[in-house]
Amino acid sequence: MKSILEYAEKKYCIQTINFSFIKLNRSKGNLRILSENQKILLETYCFAHYEPISISILIALYGGLRIGEICALKWEDIDLNNGIITVSKTVERLKNNDNMESKTILMILEPKTQTSKRIVPIPVFLKEYIQNYYDYLTVIDSSYYLLTNSEKIPDPRTIQNQFQRLCQDNNFQINFHSLRHTYATHCVMQEVDLKSLSEMLGHSNVSTTLQLYVHSSIEFKMNQINKISAPVISQN
Repeated sequence: MKSILEYAEKKYCIQTINFSFIKLNRSKGNLRILSENQKILLETYCFAHYEPISISILIALYGGLRIGEICALKWEDIDLNNGIITVSKTVERLKNNDNMESKTILMILEPKTQTSKRIVPIPVFLKEYIQNYYDYLTVIDSSYYLLTNSEKIPDPRTIQNQFQRLCQDNNFQINFHSLRHTYATHCVMQEVDLKSLSEMLGHSNVSTTLQLYVHSSIEFKMNQINKISAPVISQN
């Protein structure tokens, strides 16, 4: 609507209509987590391939990074000796007002909140995969972006499209951001300290982590509820 009215202002000189005082609530939708079978299918592919989509999926699934944060990673942000990733930037596609030939442009920006700047530890097996990926590419400059191994900024849309195709090849459909939800949920099910998990996800408090990113599977809920002892029924 705003775009249509902006066009009408320029084309037909209609009066400017200000939308700045109108606030619409965002719908978060019904984000899901991967089923165990879907998770295995993706892992099997990723660990067998050294490709941008593979390393993107694994960092999201076992580090909880957002897609823009993954695209902004440079090799210098990954400390393989200590097994940590430093998150300090994000990639976003913004409207380009300077060049009419390109409507949008990729920009390196600060993360959406101050707490999104963080250090994320990664499991040993992911560290080993990244080391093998590094050796496979023969990285020559640590200032290169992880996903392009060059100065070219990776496009989140490209990763999202590749992810969708990979999911379709395996006969399921899910959003890339669901990998972050899956990471958080599995950490909780594995009894990872909630305060530590909240910091690794870049949240300001634990309640955000629990409310937005934890979705127990029905199998996990069944296992939990079956911990309840059967009642002792008197025979009298």
